[in-house]
Amino acid sequence: MAAGKYNTNQRKLILDFLEENSGRHVTADDVLYALKGRGCPVGKATIYRFFDQLAKEGRLLKYLAGDGASACYEYHAGHASNGGHYHLKCDTCGGLAHLACASVAKLYEHIQSEHGFRVDTLQTVFHGTCAACASREEK
Repeated sequence: MAAGKYNTNQRKLILDFLEENSGRHVTADDVLYALKGRGCPVGKATIYRFFDQLAKEGRLLKYLAGDGASACYEYHAGHASNGGHYHLKCDTCGGLAHLACASVAKLYEHIQSEHGFRVDTLQTVFHGTCAACASREEK
């Protein structure tokens, strides 16, 4: 099999995984282990190179959680994202969830109109404790 063809097959496997998990946050390791578990190992460098290409095309959003954690990515089903959403990051379990809330959007508008500051909504992360971790802490 030609090297170019093999690379195309690997990219298809990665894209298939991303499409199956569209709208979810995934890491390169998630892709690596899932494909390895399916008997289709793909190199981590290949995953990152393809992630970079998809990000440049606007089809994959990259989120940096900070604190040395791996970046996570979100695939947008073959079309560019229109942005404008926020995230909740649990400092206990490390979970990252979308926050789609009109009240938060109003806060964004207030910050821009009253304070002249444009918030990068694709990088906005509220830190705290998720409900599951808070429940465990209470017990």
